[in-house]
Amino acid sequence: MAEFSSTWNAWGWKGWMASFMMVVLISFPPLTGFNICSIFIGMVYGLKGWPLLASATVVGSACAFAPFKYVLRKRAIQLMNYSENLKLFMDVFNDEDSSYWENLLVLVLLRMSPLPYSLSNGAIAAIPGISVSNFALATAITTPKLLLQLLVGIQLKGLNDNKTTGLSKVLNFLGVILASGSFTAVTFIIFSKMKARIQKKNRIPDDSLDALVFESDSAVRMEL
Repeated sequence: MAEFSSTWNAWGWKGWMASFMMVVLISFPPLTGFNICSIFIGMVYGLKGWPLLASATVVGSACAFAPFKYVLRKRAIQLMNYSENLKLFMDVFNDEDSSYWENLLVLVLLRMSPLPYSLSNGAIAAIPGISVSNFALATAITTPKLLLQLLVGIQLKGLNDNKTTGLSKVLNFLGVILASGSFTAVTFIIFSKMKARIQKKNRIPDDSLDALVFESDSAVRMEL
């Protein structure tokens, strides 16, 4: 990939169009390879590839989301059943007390969550109340995270450079590990806290639970 990236860069606008279409294509489930493509774009264009990757991600996600929302809804529900986390977040969008901004925040967190990229594009379409425009907006808000994949691509290409010293290669490799690990940890912490908050919100309050037990006990006594 590192060796071929220089050839790809020499293609000019054709390389940009090919990269754009590649990201859009793999946005449709069950295709995979989004992270690999993102890293490759980092190898080819460096951080300058962010506008390309970000725009292709937003367009590809919206194009994949729309047919699953309006035409392939049964398939979207099947994809939803693969993830218990998505089922949990579905309750938030079904809550009439949740505001627009609360739903948008949850949708943004879903887009940042460690769920497979193409799978989530189709599965989230099963959640009612999410428009294509809101889905595209949430995806656009999370595009700064793509800088990490580009950075990983830059570092990995540096490992393949014969002019780079052994120490520099070790530092580049450690940079890839630290950057990936840090982002994964932060994403997992945020996702876990939001998940715990939703679980707590969906629990029955103690007072309600006591009342429910009392009513059940009274009903049993009446039957006896």
